[in-house]
Amino acid sequence: MDRTLEDTFYILFTSEDADGFPIALLGSPVVSVYEDSSLAQITAGVSLSVDHDGITGLNLATVVATAGNGFETGKDYAAVITTGTVGGTSLAGKVVERFSLGLSAAAVGINNLQEQIGQISTGTAAISMAATNAVITTGTQVNTFASTKLRDGIYHQISDVGGAIDFYYEFDIGANGIGAEASLVGRLNSSNDDLDVYIYDWVAADWDLAGIVQGVNTDVDTPAVINLDITHTGIGANAGLVRVRATKASGLTSATFHMDQIYISYAVLGIDATDIVSNGAIDTSGGAVVNVVTVATNTDMRGTDSAATSADVAALNDLSTADILTAQLAESYAADGVAPTLSQALMLIQQSLGDFSISGTTVTVKELDGATTAATYTLDSDTAPTSKTRAT
Repeated sequence: MDRTLEDTFYILFTSEDADGFPIALLGSPVVSVYEDSSLAQITAGVSLSVDHDGITGLNLATVVATAGNGFETGKDYAAVITTGTVGGTSLAGKVVERFSLGLSAAAVGINNLQEQIGQISTGTAAISMAATNAVITTGTQVNTFASTKLRDGIYHQISDVGGAIDFYYEFDIGANGIGAEASLVGRLNSSNDDLDVYIYDWVAADWDLAGIVQGVNTDVDTPAVINLDITHTGIGANAGLVRVRATKASGLTSATFHMDQIYISYAVLGIDATDIVSNGAIDTSGGAVVNVVTVATNTDMRGTDSAATSADVAALNDLSTADILTAQLAESYAADGVAPTLSQALMLIQQSLGDFSISGTTVTVKELDGATTAATYTLDSDTAPTSKTRAT
């Protein structure tokens, strides 16, 4: 049997007498594991319980197949009784189970999947989510939204009532999710009709028209992909919700919409989507990032609705090299052992070069006033120093 590395699994086996009847395994029994042709016994993570569940002769071996216990993927193993007797006869050398780690295609696939999940990075639209709900305002349904998870020919069908259809699918991609695409496969049976498809805009609190589904008289499904804007992912109390709607207020003639599959592809961000959209870190109303200001703490960025914000950003963009190089630095020095700011580092370098005194093994660096101590250093010799270490 093939298993995967880091699995814990259990081996049930029966100890038998010469006639094949169950008998207790005695003699301080031990089960060990051999890897391939190795002569080394693996005993770490391998344990044995005799007379399991109070049944004479039924034994349970437990194997914790971790790398830390000496197991490796891509290897064959044999679990063997290395100590133990039945009826006075040694069973040492009896193989109770053979197994491998990560050799089958299925096991390799599981390992690869786990590895890929671990490598999903921030901002990568590599995850898909099936519908978690459907709200039908107008129409009758056959099956439910659960039928749209797989492309398997089992449809969620919605038929018009009185010439109208109105319903939407909802997807919950999590508070840190940002929808990237809506992918669907289906058809509208009724060549004289069509449905409007919308995506809900959570910032504008309105539906954005995404396209039109034209009715057909065939059983051939049509795939479609809708690109999502950042505002199409819910915020606040609705964080992580995406809604896709199909509707026609009137005029349908015996129309039935067949949805075989629909899902949202999304990215996982390091912050809540609400911080991006609602709090203004990104304002898409003007088609660009326009609402960015630095708050008093200088540790975060938040948007405002102030018209002055754009001017603030524009002013930052207009800084010239001269503006930077001719501005005076504020005098400041980092404490010993504390990483300096760029300004602090430059000030200490300047003063260490041009304003210091030496007394014995102590070097004292002065501030700009020439009197206040900015920092002190200790030399390794007062006559022939080869190194110095900051003291204060």
